[in-house]
Amino acid sequence: MKIVKLVGRSIYTKMFFLIVLAFVIAGGTIVVSEVVFERVISAYYDSSAYYKHMNKKYVDSLQKYVLEENVSTSDKEKLDFWVDKNRLVDLIIFKKNRIVYDSVEERGSESYSNEIEFSGSDKIEFSDIKAEVMIYGAYSYALFTYVNYAAIIIGFVVFFVIMMLGIRKMMADIKRLRNEVFELEGGNLNYEISVRGNDEIAELAGSIDMMRKSLLEQYENEHELQEASQNLIKEMSHDLRTPLTSIMLYLELIKKKDYSGENEMFQYIDRIDKKARQLKTQTDSLFEYALVGLNETIELESAEFNTVFYDQLSAMFEHLSEEGFEVEADIEEGDAIIWYYESYIPRIFDNLVSNILKYADRDKPVHIRTFYEVEYCCIEIANSRTDTGVLAESSKVGLVNVRKMMKKMSGVFTLDPKDEEMFSVELKFKKR
Repeated sequence: MKIVKLVGRSIYTKMFFLIVLAFVIAGGTIVVSEVVFERVISAYYDSSAYYKHMNKKYVDSLQKYVLEENVSTSDKEKLDFWVDKNRLVDLIIFKKNRIVYDSVEERGSESYSNEIEFSGSDKIEFSDIKAEVMIYGAYSYALFTYVNYAAIIIGFVVFFVIMMLGIRKMMADIKRLRNEVFELEGGNLNYEISVRGNDEIAELAGSIDMMRKSLLEQYENEHELQEASQNLIKEMSHDLRTPLTSIMLYLELIKKKDYSGENEMFQYIDRIDKKARQLKTQTDSLFEYALVGLNETIELESAEFNTVFYDQLSAMFEHLSEEGFEVEADIEEGDAIIWYYESYIPRIFDNLVSNILKYADRDKPVHIRTFYEVEYCCIEIANSRTDTGVLAESSKVGLVNVRKMMKKMSGVFTLDPKDEEMFSVELKFKKR
């Protein structure tokens, strides 16, 4: 059985490109998401009204804290506590145009320089004096951090979805193949396995379909063999019983001495001999038929057409000539190479020669010719029939054997009763 080998990308290659594609799209999604979110946030938070509102909120919060905790401008620990509690703002306190508190210096770190928005100075009642304060707010800083996390999560989801869609397609091909194999398991060998794509799954599907065709062909061959065997048994049962009945009849006459004289007895014996030989010929053909089984494994050889059949045709010409036949030959020259099985060739010609000797008209020539077709090298043998007009061998086992041997060699055997007087067979051998 020929295994289907498809040229294309393997599943590993497809998975690699799928991962790369998913990674690129996910990365692009993260970048686009961050840009879009930042623009939306900036459009909302960058307005001066929003910052004024937020600064006022923190000024009120600071005033409330100062009053509740009785905070003075020199109470750095409490001021640091409020600033630490409100991590998105920095605080500067002025006393007579002199900075008495700066949260950036107190923290010992840089401020949110790219995110700071200053709303101007406000008055706060401390426990020791009423001082001016300036609040710098980075109100959108935390939200931008959350936006980055959200963009990464969205990118991961996109990556996961693309990977699942790609894997789902591969799994769909596997499930489809599984369902089609279930059809074959149910005995439906006529169900054709679909081959889609060019990866290992498609290659497997092609191989399974080739196996299906092989099994179907084997099943049809076995069915054909069984049907042919049944027909042969029906035909041979009559052909074998007829000579056996005649033999038993003549033997019974001889045993009872139911004959007029010795000459008539010898006539009975001669008829018994002829029927016994006929019976032997039919049983030999039957054994030949059983020998050439469709399941028999043969190994074909290749050689030049004329080389294979030169000796066989020469021997056939000589044999027929010795039997009193006139042979007309038309041999076409050529150097084509054919497939054949050496043991079958003499058996085929023995069957054909035997057929001619039994049923051909010796007063008419036997025509033998060779010719060439596109895919085959051919031998045609034609002869005139005897006056009976039909083959006496009703079962035609010899010709059935020839057909089977030709089929085993990938050749063709055709039987062509051209008219009531002529009988023709054609052997076609496959070219290499």
